[in-house]
Amino acid sequence: MAGDHCKMCPPGYYGKEIGLLGDCTLCSCPHRPPFSFSPTCVLEGDGGFPCDACIPGYEGQYCERCTENGHKEQGTPARCISRGL
Repeated sequence: MAGDHCKMCPPGYYGKEIGLLGDCTLCSCPHRPPFSFSPTCVLEGDGGFPCDACIPGYEGQYCERCTENGHKEQGTPARCISRGL
């Protein structure tokens, strides 16, 4: 937990902070690190957590798809590669 009174989750985590150790959950954008494509997310409503800083080549609520100018490279998980303009 972070903040002056431990009332907010640190970057890379989301949750409703009530003072317990399990209040904050690691962002999965769309997977846990090292396969996460956004370093941060924000809590929204009843547990939703949109990822708010997708790395270049990724988009979507959880950075789960390639941008319009990208394509998936083979692998697990597949990586998005920018085609360039």
